[in-house]
Amino acid sequence: MALPRFTRTSPIAGALAGLSVLVLGGCQSATPPTTPGLFGPTRASGAGLAMTDAWAFVLGVGEDQSRSRTFEIVAGESSGHERRLDVRTEDGEIVVTSTIVGEEHPESVDRWTVSADGSLVALRSMTRDHEVITGFDPPLLVFPKRLEPGAPATMSNEFIVHPVAHPSRVKQRGKATLSITLVGIEEVTLGSGSIDALHVRSELKIDFGVAAVDRVTDQWFAVGKGEERDGIGGIIAERYDETIKVLGIQTERHAGTMRLSELPGVSREKKGHE
Repeated sequence: MALPRFTRTSPIAGALAGLSVLVLGGCQSATPPTTPGLFGPTRASGAGLAMTDAWAFVLGVGEDQSRSRTFEIVAGESSGHERRLDVRTEDGEIVVTSTIVGEEHPESVDRWTVSADGSLVALRSMTRDHEVITGFDPPLLVFPKRLEPGAPATMSNEFIVHPVAHPSRVKQRGKATLSITLVGIEEVTLGSGSIDALHVRSELKIDFGVAAVDRVTDQWFAVGKGEERDGIGGIIAERYDETIKVLGIQTERHAGTMRLSELPGVSREKKGHE
């Protein structure tokens, strides 16, 4: 993504289900929902973004601690609901759980770690709806140690899908390419006001042979230093647009947007009013 993970279940699971959709004689297509006024025009960013700022929310959580953050889903699937992200540390790994508020079980559970070069990477992801665990070889880049303007972070790896009931069995393999780019600075409107944020775009392509997934994930990270970071941990909004093709025919399209409803510790005045 980043492993685009918060707004819906795994794209891999969706691709595996897509063949059934095609065989049954149906193709699903949706026009991406619009969010007018949510994101302002892009301005050039003269500085980069460090992983420790972008994802401070998930870092430094002790084995006996946990953190939570709630986002409102403002467009697309599950619109009108809230999504809660819970973070804890288990066996030295960062565990990120995504749950629709009010549901009994989480939609997904991801396991991340900080690599030797200081990047944040995903080790594996479990999606409950499709009952699969997806491993990444090598681990999938969530965010590089530092992302600079005009210098995208890229990688290639393999996605390996296992049934939850038989985790040693390989259900599917796919080749993936990922590019993460710092787009610029944009003003983001939240439920509690507006703030400048760094816009980061991740483009993921996965080839499973018969099925293919293209997913674009846009994430916005709060701009601020020192005390302004307290309680924020960077990410304040996310938008995704995903298409699934089987035998070259689009069978599914999914899109959605979520945003942080509250922004503790940061001035809610618009930059133009300062």
